[in-house]
Amino acid sequence: MRTRTIALFAAILLSTGIAAPSASADTTATRTLSGSITRPLLADGTRPSTECWVDLVPVGWYSGAYESAYLTANGCSAYGFNNVGSGEYTVQVVPATAATTYADTWLGDTPFPDRAQTVTVESESVSGLDIELLPAGGISGTLAVPSSGAAPTGPLAAYAYLIDEETGATTLADWAEAASDGTYAMGRVPAGRYTVEFADAGNPPTLRDAFLGGAAAIDSATVFDVTAGAVTGNIDGGPIPLERTVQRLAGPDRFATSAAIARRFAPGVPVVYLANGLNWPDALSAGPAAAHQDGVLLLTRQDVLPSVIAAELERLAPERIVVVGGPAAVSDAVYAQVAEAAPTVTRVWGADRYATSRAIIRDAFGERIPSRSIVISTGRAFPDALSGGALAALWDSPLLLIDGRASELNPETRSFLWGTNFLGMAIIGGEAAVTTWLQDQLEHFTNYSSSERIGGADRYDTNRRVVERFPAWAPEAGAAIVANGTGFADALGGVALSGSTRAPLVLTPSRCIPRASLEAALAARAMDWQLLGGTASLDARVEALTAC
Repeated sequence: MRTRTIALFAAILLSTGIAAPSASADTTATRTLSGSITRPLLADGTRPSTECWVDLVPVGWYSGAYESAYLTANGCSAYGFNNVGSGEYTVQVVPATAATTYADTWLGDTPFPDRAQTVTVESESVSGLDIELLPAGGISGTLAVPSSGAAPTGPLAAYAYLIDEETGATTLADWAEAASDGTYAMGRVPAGRYTVEFADAGNPPTLRDAFLGGAAAIDSATVFDVTAGAVTGNIDGGPIPLERTVQRLAGPDRFATSAAIARRFAPGVPVVYLANGLNWPDALSAGPAAAHQDGVLLLTRQDVLPSVIAAELERLAPERIVVVGGPAAVSDAVYAQVAEAAPTVTRVWGADRYATSRAIIRDAFGERIPSRSIVISTGRAFPDALSGGALAALWDSPLLLIDGRASELNPETRSFLWGTNFLGMAIIGGEAAVTTWLQDQLEHFTNYSSSERIGGADRYDTNRRVVERFPAWAPEAGAAIVANGTGFADALGGVALSGSTRAPLVLTPSRCIPRASLEAALAARAMDWQLLGGTASLDARVEALTAC
């Protein structure tokens, strides 16, 4: 069983010669990407035929396959995509095969997307991208509910995560729901080391996910090996009674709260962004930039570095500090003081908030955005940009601020966007924040001349729609970050924290959590809640997860 998210679904039989749709607005001549598919001899001496899907996936893209082709059993031996736009790609073959035969395989004959071979398409076609399918094994077991506690709201399910033994990274290899007798089976998993997550698949769940061995986190889970051609059985378990936890990250003021958030990061971080904590524009784009580099955002006064921030910089011992904004935002005196805390200190700024946003993105992401996706928000107000910053951090993408009420995109923004050929563009907020006219202009910088608007009736409704984009089924899922939506200071540091934990950032009034936002976070499997700020920002009713 496999859930498939495809932005452009091209159900085509390549053997018939029907071409996939054009993949890029910059395509002026037919460029193809092609290769062969080999089915190796299995341990039992057979080489079974199989139908298969072939997915063309741009490197770093956040939304699944870019183009997809279906091949019959006789045709699952070669593939080709026509009219491929310039860019960097990889390929995945997904066999629609019987159990314990062949597994999903990426270009480079690997089960790990992060290890997939990539290819750059420029002016010429690319061929010889051959893939040998990986032999598969299986996993089976029995799922059960705890003897005490609530009944599950949905079916029980098991999620198998393949572990990269060199890096410790995991990838979801397969999943299965329990049959009526509680048993489950997965039959297309590549050989390797695994753990399994057991879940109540209800929405929201009434039981808490648990990993093999009863662990609450994947780092503590029991692991086991799967061999090609064999089923590893007795992988039994189930979800555990639901116990939600609530923790505050707070201090007596915004700077102490900023330091408390930063203490969630271990010393030796690659980078710390330091921004003015009494004004918000410069810090908005800095949060996703910090997340992109596994870094932290800290706040300072313009003319004085708070002692709690100085102490936190000493603890973090970053490799680099980026001071955000000009001397009017962070003084030269503060710059000189933080220069003693890291080997490298850089000031990044521009003539205004929009130029500073572009400068931050160029410094962190380079001239060409690796993920080929971007989040755009107005720079006239902060609420939508806070929500957009968390989404950008999830996508490993930048947050670009524009003047959402301007009559035209200015030349500097056009120049910045030119040539990236974005695959994904999300505009945060309704038409009052970013006009439809500007959206139309922005879409010229995307592959399909299109974008996605994520906006609601107010700041909380917009935030709820962003929270809904966070994946429920990921080994990191299970947390939510809550910040006051009428202020900006506490939430700014929450963007980088959201990026490191892949937890949604939920904006709320001070007295309660909007019901729709609470439900969206629960649907994203939020069990552990981290509140940013003291009781003046989020009172006891928010701590009790009270809906309004």
